[in-house]
Amino acid sequence: MASEHQQDASPAAAARKEPSPQEAMRKDSDAGEKIPGGRRRLRLTILLAIGFGVGYSPLAPGTLGAALGVALYCAFLPFGALHITIPAVSVALFFAGVYLSSLAEDYFREKDCQRIVFDELASFPLSMALISPTPLRVALAFAFNRVADILKPFPAGRIQRLKGGWGVMLDDTVAAAYANLLLRLVILAFDV
Repeated sequence: MASEHQQDASPAAAARKEPSPQEAMRKDSDAGEKIPGGRRRLRLTILLAIGFGVGYSPLAPGTLGAALGVALYCAFLPFGALHITIPAVSVALFFAGVYLSSLAEDYFREKDCQRIVFDELASFPLSMALISPTPLRVALAFAFNRVADILKPFPAGRIQRLKGGWGVMLDDTVAAAYANLLLRLVILAFDV
């Protein structure tokens, strides 16, 4: 039995084509009725969930989504008070991500669809929470975050099975916590 991650080599699978972002926005004409504000709000929700189109990248959409998270993190650096700002931003992004991911899963009709990259974007700031930033630390946090998200160390793999946006967001939150802890150990061990 083939793994769910292996590609289907059947003729029917070959005939299927990944929809473009524009086609995906049009594919379900009544999807906008599920949320207050209708189709316009649905389009904005999906646009945010797919990281402004990054989720449609054929190569490493999750990594590109996390790169957006790095950019967002860096955008908050000039405001200072990172010990307050970054945790507050992380909490706000988490709850926004639960909402966005739940709607996006319904829209795409797929559990933790790889096009949904808001979870990667939202988790990166937590990887740097309460850590003084340097370019090396940000790069290490990015690398550790991606490895932890891909490997899904316990309990991330189990948490991912939770219903809706909770599973989408919590597995990346656990990965970010692991990345944060690993970065702290590297800082202590190697004084980086």
